[in-house]
Amino acid sequence: MNRHYDRACFPTTGTLEVKEDDIRRNAFAMPVHNPAYPRPPFRFVNREYLTISYETDLDVLAAIVPEPLEVDSGLMHYEFIRMPNSPGFGDYTESG
Repeated sequence: MNRHYDRACFPTTGTLEVKEDDIRRNAFAMPVHNPAYPRPPFRFVNREYLTISYETDLDVLAAIVPEPLEVDSGLMHYEFIRMPNSPGFGDYTESG
């Protein structure tokens, strides 16, 4: 198998071969050779939040939650976050 990785990410071997120890010491995001986001720590400023909290029918919720998860409350939260200044991530909005 041909594995091509940036040597700067895996300095201990001095080769293009990836060792488990290198992954454990240096990896912080996937794919390892081209991370989807920058190395932490992250700094988020000027964030805007909208959180919606509501109560739903406990039996209906329990019917759709897969095992082995268990429902102990019908209280639900949905959050929208706008992050206009997130170095390395840019301006983005997420929800969930």
